[in-house]
Amino acid sequence: MDLLPEWAPNVHPLLVHFPIALLCTAVLLDAAGLALRTAPFWRRAATVLFVLGAAGAVAAFFTGRAAADSVLPPAAANPVLTEHADLALWTVWFFGIYAVVRLVAHRFDRTATPAVAWALFLVGAGGLVLLYETGEHGAELVFAHGVGVRAAAEPAAPLVLSADTTAGPVPTEDGGWAWKPARAAAWKARFAWPEGPPEALRSALVDGGPRGDVLALEAASGPVTFLYERPLGSLQADLAVHLDGFSGAFRFVHHWQDAQNHHFVALEDGRIRQGRVAGGAEEVMDEAPLASSGWLALRVVADGTHFRAYANGRLVVHGHGPAPSPGPAGLRLDGTGTVLLDHLTVQNLHPTPDADHHP
Repeated sequence: MDLLPEWAPNVHPLLVHFPIALLCTAVLLDAAGLALRTAPFWRRAATVLFVLGAAGAVAAFFTGRAAADSVLPPAAANPVLTEHADLALWTVWFFGIYAVVRLVAHRFDRTATPAVAWALFLVGAGGLVLLYETGEHGAELVFAHGVGVRAAAEPAAPLVLSADTTAGPVPTEDGGWAWKPARAAAWKARFAWPEGPPEALRSALVDGGPRGDVLALEAASGPVTFLYERPLGSLQADLAVHLDGFSGAFRFVHHWQDAQNHHFVALEDGRIRQGRVAGGAEEVMDEAPLASSGWLALRVVADGTHFRAYANGRLVVHGHGPAPSPGPAGLRLDGTGTVLLDHLTVQNLHPTPDADHHP
């Protein structure tokens, strides 16, 4: 018997209200305990609810993490999702430690001491600020961005890019860039080439079927890396590639500092790996099997300490690591055969009013 209602995308929205109610009620009972000092029942009841609320927060956190991994949020929702996840983790730690402190205070019969009682009340009440911020970000995900909402299916809007993007990538208003190749080689002048000269990468336009003309890339001698020199902090990249005719490692690289320091999402040998190169040493944050055939819609999100990659609308890897310094993004090929590229767009997840004026 499936206990999850058909309308619910996951169990998180069913659980999340319990810790909110339990922790808010616990603070109210703690206030009653201060007003009625001769009645220890209120303080004991508050402690029980704080413990239950902390346990509920743990359950909400893990179901929320699973829920976040089951959806494909729009670019504007990614920063909110990252902040919601971080706030939820801090809330779990806060109330988990606080519940333990309350239990210890009760064990040694210290909650009746006025100074201790007031301190416990003020700290617990202060924790509601964290709880509120976490819930507010979760509500924004649902009501402002529609994350996790089952709406009537709508056909996906076709990718529409400016004609200027055909000769090479062009800056976008959010501080990112967009590229829909329609020239065989003119685009090379708009990229930087930190690994391998432009001549090391053969390129041609070929028939991509329903996609029209697409760019065929073949490394004459690898590795070859090309970047659009527009440094970004938090980003979302969307690209469509066809790797059936390529043998080797294909990477989307981002936050590039140099060949010894950058982040990447790599497709190689039927696997996808997400990680970084730091001081020349490669560190894999997450990896998973990825059996792909035909065109692959790849989305890469790097926001603060959260790194996610989606394949054809499904999350496949989700890693965590130190927030990188801003840097440019691009592609790296190391192998033989041909990669087909339909488009590549990189969005700035935290645009500033003057983002489009970046050189």
